[in-house]
Amino acid sequence: MTPRVTDHAVLQFLARVHGFDVDGCRQRIEEICAKAVRAGASGVTHEGHHFVIKGDAVITVLPRGARPEHGDRALIRRPERPRPISQLLADEMD
Repeated sequence: MTPRVTDHAVLQFLARVHGFDVDGCRQRIEEICAKAVRAGASGVTHEGHHFVIKGDAVITVLPRGARPEHGDRALIRRPERPRPISQLLADEMD
């Protein structure tokens, strides 16, 4: 069985084993997004990367050239599911 590695474990590995400055990275993202958050924006593009904002939180960073999908359903396009999640859960409960 292959272990599931959490994002927390990856961040700790980068910080503790490779000396990656996670707090410095967080501060840089804060600097990039501060004006957009204060303005109530849903995102900001900086050097080609799009930072997606929800409320006062930066929730993800999209690669160069990628843009979130705007609309009621989701900010970021997701692959189609073969069946709705509610149906999958109902089938598991049977």
